[in-house]
Amino acid sequence: KIIWQSRIKQLFFLWSLSWQWKFHYQVARQYWTSRPQNVTCHDVINYFAYCQEFVDGNEDDPTLMCCDNLHIMNEKVGQEERGARRYCYCIEVFCDTFSQPHPPYLASRIEDLDKKCHIHRSFPISEHMDCTNV
Repeated sequence: KIIWQSRIKQLFFLWSLSWQWKFHYQVARQYWTSRPQNVTCHDVINYFAYCQEFVDGNEDDPTLMCCDNLHIMNEKVGQEERGARRYCYCIEVFCDTFSQPHPPYLASRIEDLDKKCHIHRSFPISEHMDCTNV
């Protein structure tokens, strides 16, 4: 029953992400200071959504999908110019728009992601960071 409720919660959350990505594209553009013309966040948001509950402190461990997606993001971030900067902005956009209200991200949980998912991230996760320096 708990797994089913968790799955429904994830599916509803992803459904809400899928129809709102255009709005977040516009929000992300205002954050981008030295910008390529077409900044999109839907990929980063869809990947990171699986980690939200863990970094908020609502779950004890990241889900398998969270860890898998972090590995995918880590691979992809190096394949684009200023990838780490875009990921930084997009995660902040996600925090500011999709997940309201939510508890602040816990720094200890962000650090735990690296250990628990066996990864060394190439991009920062933060709610309030100057992404222009990334």
